[in-house]
Amino acid sequence: MTVINLDREAQKCVLNGELDIAIPFSMRAKLPCGRDELKIDVFPMYEKNAHVFLERFGDDIFSKDAICFIRENFGNEIKRLGFSEDEEETLTPNDLFMINSPWDVRKDVIFSNTYRLSDIDISKYRNMTTYELQAYATLGVDAFVSVSDGCIVSIAALNPDDSTDFGDFDCRVSEIGCETCEAYRCRGYAASNIAALAMMTLQTKGGVVTYETHTDNIPAARAAEQAGFVRYGSSYYYLLVQ
Repeated sequence: MTVINLDREAQKCVLNGELDIAIPFSMRAKLPCGRDELKIDVFPMYEKNAHVFLERFGDDIFSKDAICFIRENFGNEIKRLGFSEDEEETLTPNDLFMINSPWDVRKDVIFSNTYRLSDIDISKYRNMTTYELQAYATLGVDAFVSVSDGCIVSIAALNPDDSTDFGDFDCRVSEIGCETCEAYRCRGYAASNIAALAMMTLQTKGGVVTYETHTDNIPAARAAEQAGFVRYGSSYYYLLVQ
Protein backbone atom coordinates (compact mmCIF):
# COMPACT_ATOMS: atom_id res chain seq x y z
CA MET A 1 0.00 0.00 0.00
CA THR A 2 1.21 3.48 -0.86
CA VAL A 3 0.78 6.05 1.90
CA ILE A 4 0.88 9.81 1.29
CA ASN A 5 1.05 11.61 4.61
CA LEU A 6 0.26 15.35 4.59
CA ASP A 7 2.66 17.06 6.98
CA ARG A 8 0.46 20.03 7.90
CA GLU A 9 2.32 20.96 11.09
CA ALA A 10 5.72 21.20 9.40
CA GLN A 11 4.29 23.26 6.55
CA LYS A 12 2.62 25.62 9.03
CA CYS A 13 5.85 26.13 10.98
CA VAL A 14 7.82 26.84 7.81
CA LEU A 15 5.26 29.30 6.42
CA ASN A 16 5.09 31.06 9.80
CA GLY A 17 8.86 31.47 9.85
CA GLU A 18 9.34 29.19 12.85
CA LEU A 19 11.78 26.83 11.09
CA ASP A 20 14.85 27.44 8.95
CA ILE A 21 14.84 23.91 7.52
CA ALA A 22 12.08 22.63 5.24
CA ILE A 23 11.50 19.11 3.92
CA PRO A 24 8.48 19.47 1.61
CA PHE A 25 8.94 15.96 0.21
CA SER A 26 10.48 12.80 1.67
CA MET A 27 10.12 9.18 0.69
CA ARG A 28 10.76 5.77 2.23
CA ALA A 29 10.48 2.48 0.40
CA LYS A 30 10.62 -0.94 2.00
CA LEU A 31 12.57 -3.62 0.19
CA PRO A 32 12.14 -4.56 -2.53
CA CYS A 33 11.57 -0.98 -3.69
CA GLY A 34 8.24 -0.69 -5.40
CA ARG A 35 5.14 1.45 -5.59
CA ASP A 36 3.18 -0.65 -3.10
CA GLU A 37 5.82 -0.16 -0.38
CA LEU A 38 6.06 3.61 -0.57
CA LYS A 39 5.54 6.07 2.28
CA ILE A 40 5.65 9.71 1.29
CA ASP A 41 5.60 12.71 3.64
CA VAL A 42 4.67 15.88 1.77
CA PHE A 43 3.48 19.39 2.55
CA PRO A 44 -0.27 19.71 1.79
CA MET A 45 0.44 22.40 -0.82
CA TYR A 46 2.15 19.69 -2.91
CA GLU A 47 -0.39 16.87 -2.51
CA LYS A 48 -1.37 16.91 -6.22
CA ASN A 49 2.30 16.87 -7.22
CA ALA A 50 2.83 13.79 -5.05
CA HIS A 51 0.03 11.89 -6.79
CA VAL A 52 1.41 12.88 -10.20
CA PHE A 53 4.85 11.68 -9.08
CA LEU A 54 3.47 8.25 -8.17
CA GLU A 55 1.47 7.91 -11.38
CA ARG A 56 4.39 8.94 -13.55
CA PHE A 57 7.25 6.98 -12.00
CA GLY A 58 5.66 3.96 -10.29
CA ASP A 59 8.49 1.53 -9.52
CA ASP A 60 11.15 3.86 -10.95
CA ILE A 61 11.15 6.20 -7.98
CA PHE A 62 14.94 6.43 -7.64
CA SER A 63 15.61 7.30 -11.29
CA LYS A 64 17.28 10.52 -12.48
CA ASP A 65 14.01 11.57 -14.10
CA ALA A 66 12.21 11.16 -10.77
CA ILE A 67 14.81 13.31 -9.03
CA CYS A 68 14.44 15.99 -11.73
CA PHE A 69 10.66 15.92 -11.30
CA ILE A 70 10.99 16.48 -7.54
CA ARG A 71 13.32 19.44 -8.05
CA GLU A 72 10.95 21.00 -10.55
CA ASN A 73 7.66 20.37 -8.71
CA PHE A 74 8.34 20.60 -4.97
CA GLY A 75 9.58 23.55 -2.98
CA ASN A 76 8.91 26.52 -5.27
CA GLU A 77 6.74 28.35 -2.73
CA ILE A 78 9.24 27.53 0.02
CA LYS A 79 12.12 28.88 -2.08
CA ARG A 80 10.24 32.16 -2.51
CA LEU A 81 10.42 32.53 1.28
CA GLY A 82 14.20 32.58 1.07
CA PHE A 83 15.04 28.88 1.25
CA SER A 84 17.62 27.23 -0.98
CA GLU A 85 18.48 23.64 -1.83
CA ASP A 86 21.07 21.80 0.26
CA GLU A 87 22.76 20.13 -2.69
CA GLU A 88 25.10 18.03 -0.54
CA GLU A 89 22.34 16.23 1.36
CA THR A 90 19.14 16.54 -0.62
CA LEU A 91 17.73 13.82 -2.89
CA THR A 92 20.63 11.45 -2.17
CA PRO A 93 19.36 7.85 -1.92
CA ASN A 94 19.99 6.34 1.49
CA ASP A 95 20.06 2.74 2.68
CA LEU A 96 18.17 2.03 5.92
CA PHE A 97 19.42 -0.59 8.37
CA MET A 98 17.91 -1.95 11.58
CA ILE A 99 18.49 -4.41 14.40
CA ASN A 100 15.99 -5.30 17.12
CA SER A 101 17.63 -7.91 19.35
CA PRO A 102 20.89 -7.85 21.34
CA TRP A 103 21.30 -11.49 20.29
CA ASP A 104 21.72 -10.35 16.68
CA VAL A 105 24.61 -8.00 17.48
CA ARG A 106 27.99 -9.31 16.34
CA LYS A 107 29.99 -9.21 19.57
CA ASP A 108 33.08 -10.61 17.85
CA VAL A 109 33.61 -7.36 15.92
CA ILE A 110 33.92 -5.24 19.09
CA PHE A 111 37.57 -4.28 19.69
CA SER A 112 39.25 -4.09 23.09
CA ASN A 113 40.11 -0.43 22.39
CA THR A 114 36.44 0.54 22.01
CA TYR A 115 35.08 2.36 25.06
CA ARG A 116 31.88 3.93 26.22
CA LEU A 117 32.39 7.70 26.04
CA SER A 118 31.39 8.19 29.68
CA ASP A 119 34.00 5.66 30.85
CA ILE A 120 37.13 7.45 29.61
CA ASP A 121 38.85 10.78 30.24
CA ILE A 122 38.56 12.33 26.80
CA SER A 123 40.99 15.12 27.73
CA LYS A 124 43.81 12.57 27.48
CA TYR A 125 43.18 11.92 23.80
CA ARG A 126 43.31 13.95 20.63
CA ASN A 127 39.89 14.02 18.97
CA MET A 128 40.24 13.09 15.29
CA THR A 129 36.47 13.21 14.62
CA THR A 130 34.25 16.23 13.99
CA TYR A 131 31.99 15.35 16.93
CA GLU A 132 31.98 17.73 19.89
CA LEU A 133 32.99 15.08 22.41
CA GLN A 134 33.00 17.32 25.47
CA ALA A 135 29.47 18.50 24.71
CA TYR A 136 28.35 14.92 24.20
CA ALA A 137 29.92 13.89 27.50
CA THR A 138 28.35 16.84 29.34
CA LEU A 139 24.91 16.08 27.91
CA GLY A 140 25.25 12.37 28.67
CA VAL A 141 24.77 11.27 25.06
CA ASP A 142 25.18 7.51 24.68
CA ALA A 143 28.26 6.92 22.53
CA PHE A 144 31.18 4.57 22.01
CA VAL A 145 34.61 5.59 20.71
CA SER A 146 37.67 3.77 19.42
CA VAL A 147 41.14 4.82 20.54
CA SER A 148 44.31 4.35 18.49
CA ASP A 149 47.75 6.00 18.61
CA GLY A 150 46.64 8.23 21.49
CA CYS A 151 43.68 9.56 19.49
CA ILE A 152 39.94 9.07 19.38
CA VAL A 153 39.62 8.00 15.75
CA SER A 154 36.01 6.80 15.50
CA ILE A 155 32.68 7.32 17.24
CA ALA A 156 29.15 6.00 17.13
CA ALA A 157 26.52 8.01 18.99
CA LEU A 158 22.77 7.95 19.46
CA ASN A 159 20.95 10.77 17.74
CA PRO A 160 19.03 12.76 20.37
CA ASP A 161 15.59 12.57 18.71
CA ASP A 162 14.73 8.92 19.32
CA SER A 163 11.00 8.33 19.24
CA THR A 164 8.30 5.93 20.34
CA ASP A 165 6.58 6.06 16.94
CA PHE A 166 8.96 6.60 14.06
CA GLY A 167 8.94 5.64 10.42
CA ASP A 168 8.23 1.98 9.85
CA PHE A 169 8.28 0.95 13.52
CA ASP A 170 5.56 1.21 16.14
CA CYS A 171 8.00 1.16 19.06
CA ARG A 172 10.91 3.05 20.52
CA VAL A 173 13.46 3.80 17.82
CA SER A 174 17.06 4.75 18.55
CA GLU A 175 19.08 5.98 15.58
CA ILE A 176 22.87 5.67 15.45
CA GLY A 177 25.21 8.10 13.74
CA CYS A 178 28.84 7.18 13.11
CA GLU A 179 32.07 8.78 11.93
CA THR A 180 35.64 7.53 11.51
CA CYS A 181 38.69 9.68 10.80
CA GLU A 182 39.65 9.16 7.15
CA ALA A 183 43.13 7.83 7.96
CA TYR A 184 41.63 5.06 10.12
CA ARG A 185 38.76 3.92 7.93
CA CYS A 186 38.27 0.34 6.72
CA ARG A 187 39.94 -1.05 9.84
CA GLY A 188 36.78 -2.19 11.63
CA TYR A 189 36.45 0.72 14.06
CA ALA A 190 33.03 1.80 12.79
CA ALA A 191 31.62 -1.72 13.07
CA SER A 192 33.09 -2.03 16.56
CA ASN A 193 31.48 1.19 17.81
CA ILE A 194 28.16 0.52 16.11
CA ALA A 195 27.96 -2.99 17.55
CA ALA A 196 28.88 -1.88 21.08
CA LEU A 197 26.36 0.97 21.05
CA ALA A 198 23.59 -1.17 19.56
CA MET A 199 24.19 -3.87 22.18
CA MET A 200 23.95 -1.42 25.07
CA THR A 201 20.92 0.39 23.62
CA LEU A 202 18.92 -2.78 22.98
CA GLN A 203 19.71 -4.12 26.44
CA THR A 204 18.76 -0.90 28.25
CA LYS A 205 16.03 0.62 26.06
CA GLY A 206 14.73 -2.21 23.91
CA GLY A 207 12.84 -1.31 20.76
CA VAL A 208 14.71 -1.00 17.48
CA VAL A 209 18.08 0.52 16.62
CA THR A 210 18.42 2.03 13.14
CA TYR A 211 21.28 3.27 11.00
CA GLU A 212 21.19 5.25 7.76
CA THR A 213 23.89 5.81 5.17
CA HIS A 214 24.18 7.13 1.62
CA THR A 215 23.67 4.29 -0.86
CA ASP A 216 27.06 4.89 -2.46
CA ASN A 217 28.88 4.77 0.90
CA ILE A 218 29.80 1.09 0.65
CA PRO A 219 32.17 1.04 3.68
CA ALA A 220 29.49 2.50 5.95
CA ALA A 221 26.94 -0.08 4.80
CA ARG A 222 29.50 -2.85 5.28
CA ALA A 223 30.18 -1.64 8.84
CA ALA A 224 26.48 -1.85 9.69
CA GLU A 225 26.19 -5.35 8.27
CA GLN A 226 29.34 -6.47 10.09
CA ALA A 227 27.76 -5.26 13.33
CA GLY A 228 24.67 -7.40 12.67
CA PHE A 229 22.28 -4.87 11.12
CA VAL A 230 20.09 -5.80 8.15
CA ARG A 231 19.01 -3.49 5.34
CA TYR A 232 15.23 -3.02 5.31
CA GLY A 233 14.60 -0.13 2.95
CA SER A 234 15.69 2.99 1.11
CA SER A 235 14.83 6.67 1.35
CA TYR A 236 15.56 10.19 0.20
CA TYR A 237 14.26 13.67 0.95
CA TYR A 238 14.20 17.17 -0.46
CA LEU A 239 15.97 19.45 2.01
CA LEU A 240 15.71 23.24 1.82
CA VAL A 241 17.52 25.59 4.21
CA GLN A 242 17.62 29.31 4.95
